[in-house]
Amino acid sequence: MLFINPSNSLASLTRYNISEVSDNINISKDLVDVFPNPFNMNTKISLNLQQDGNVRIFVFDVLGREIKLINNSNLKKGNHSFVWNGVDNNNNLVCSGNYFLRINTNNSVTVKRLVVSK
Repeated sequence: MLFINPSNSLASLTRYNISEVSDNINISKDLVDVFPNPFNMNTKISLNLQQDGNVRIFVFDVLGREIKLINNSNLKKGNHSFVWNGVDNNNNLVCSGNYFLRINTNNSVTVKRLVVSK
């Protein structure tokens, strides 16, 4: 699936391999869990890192636009958890629908489908 990031012009195309709209795309040895999903108010993102490194966690919509940056920092190996409360970067509640959680670590990418149900 090809997404255009409207904030960066047509020169910035992002390709996400989301074939068949599966619930999980995991190119990672790191363990990721999201619960509950679907969710109404909050969902907890649990991450077990296999090594120290920079971790960028964000939510994007079906058009490929970044909705919420949850984390962009160095994390130590081990368990970490984050909560997404269904708001965007401007603190506005998002609409019901499908979103995607993307977790980038040093050498891996994990994408999970999120369903907001209000």
